[in-house]
Amino acid sequence: MSKIGKILLTGFILLLCGGIIFVICLAFSGWDIRFLSNVTAQEIEYTEPPESQLTNITIDYENTDILVYTQDAPTVRIVYPQSFYKNGEKATEVTITETENTLKITEKSINGWQFWNFTAPKTKLYLPADRTYTLTLSTNNGNVTLDGTAYSVNAISLTTDNGNIHTKKAITAQGKVNAETNNGNITLQEVSAQNITAETDNGNVRLYTGVATEQIRLETNNGNVTITKSGTANTVHLSSDNGNIEVDGVTAESITFETDVGNVEGTVIGKKSDFTITVEHNLGETDLYPQTGGAKTLHVETDIGNIEVNFTE
Repeated sequence: MSKIGKILLTGFILLLCGGIIFVICLAFSGWDIRFLSNVTAQEIEYTEPPESQLTNITIDYENTDILVYTQDAPTVRIVYPQSFYKNGEKATEVTITETENTLKITEKSINGWQFWNFTAPKTKLYLPADRTYTLTLSTNNGNVTLDGTAYSVNAISLTTDNGNIHTKKAITAQGKVNAETNNGNITLQEVSAQNITAETDNGNVRLYTGVATEQIRLETNNGNVTITKSGTANTVHLSSDNGNIEVDGVTAESITFETDVGNVEGTVIGKKSDFTITVEHNLGETDLYPQTGGAKTLHVETDIGNIEVNFTE
């Protein structure tokens, strides 16, 4: 056997042994991968001081699920994790900054990263339901979920690098509602705002009833984009590189549905004659063709896929 062959064989044997050890350890843990983590999380609770009236809240974490609830209690309460290595040393530094009506909680890894951290600790934010908030909630790894009752906000931004975003309750915003993830699904429930924006690189985007005074913009690179029930705005822009565009009912002065590979299906509110229509279509069937003369605009595009768009008053 040649020298290179011996090196490759040795490397394969070492890799195989490592895999066997990994499986054995995982089996002894009851197939719970968290057993392999060298990081544990301790819950710490923050309670708003009686003299405060917090309305601007920022959570910026590296590794946590963020869960938000509205409540009848009069004070803001946050339960957040502090991560430690199993030798007792801090794995992260959590900083709380509070000024007037603003609270910011930030987590940073002490060594720049958390090695072998398979846990998903939770940050729980409890908000009095009788206030209007500006919320900026961000995590690198974890889901972001809004639950409880309806939310009244000036603006809200929900971001995660790896995780899903789900607003389970209605949101009424004076400004922008923004949701963004690199890898995960986005589901928005009954949103009313100036602008509604949702974007993911890999995942589906779904909006259940959206009303925006300016724009609704839903985008994904790989996944489906769906408006269920209705979407109303001055401008509606839905796009996917690889996925379907599906709408139950869209009302807007300017509408764009575009995908590279996927079908475009749904209903546009209004008479067909109201629209100047442009269509870009290569492979597949279509029931929509270009026309001029309408005050509103509709652009539909797919390279590979079918187009089926209906109109109704």
